[in-house]
Amino acid sequence: MFDFWDFAFPPNGGEGGIRTHVPGNREPLFESGALVRSATSPASHITPLTLRAQTCRALLTPRGIASLTAQAGCNTLLVTVCKQVKVMKMSTENGLPQSKGWASGGAASLYLVGAIHLGIFAFATGQVGPESAPLLGFWILGCSVALLLLAMVELRRGEALTGTIGMVFGGLLGLGGSLSFIRAQWTPGIFAIDGWWFLSAGIILFLLLPAARRASWILFGGLAEIGITLTILGLGMIGTFGPPETPLKIAGWGALIFAAFCWYNATAQLVNTVYGKRLLPL
Repeated sequence: MFDFWDFAFPPNGGEGGIRTHVPGNREPLFESGALVRSATSPASHITPLTLRAQTCRALLTPRGIASLTAQAGCNTLLVTVCKQVKVMKMSTENGLPQSKGWASGGAASLYLVGAIHLGIFAFATGQVGPESAPLLGFWILGCSVALLLLAMVELRRGEALTGTIGMVFGGLLGLGGSLSFIRAQWTPGIFAIDGWWFLSAGIILFLLLPAARRASWILFGGLAEIGITLTILGLGMIGTFGPPETPLKIAGWGALIFAAFCWYNATAQLVNTVYGKRLLPL
């Protein structure tokens, strides 16, 4: 069975064993011969792991692929290896995963966040009546549980920013909002504590903006827009602007804009990943 590592990294040292390869009757005197006459070459100071890393980097360059292909000639096995290396190079350039593992949950999280804010839009702008608040609460609760699971996947993959954003939307905004809407089944009405909760969510999103700017201007703009929306909603429910009807409607339309932003970004991420190239700008 062909082993690519044996092909790419031949044995390094030790090929002659430990014996001295000279006839017994031709052994020179100590003063006139070399101290070491063994045909066994010493091993390189380069460790196998370092050598493999250096060789992989060399093979995955255009010149390395061309050189390996030229050396392969008519050898079908070597040509197959060259093709595999070329596929690895193309996958790296297109941003596709090279091995099986945890995929990013960013697109799924954005779809769920968009669904939550669509419900907030419908409720805040009067598209549905106050009697639907408990149902909206359960809707948000279901999305929030999935969001928290996806956020843990992102954190497990080392994506601190997207994992934290998922925790904020799934934990603080999602679970807190769902319980607030469900509570309306027994104690209907708008309470100031709900406003403080929305306001805290907006403040946290503002605190995430420096890190979001480092990642993407689009992400920065989306978080800034929903941060302003939640701040207006929170202050309106606290009573800062007087009657809460107008701030609620403004916040509702802001939530709709953010839902559209989330769905577009999720779709762009999936399409670009599946097709291996940028079809939709991000």
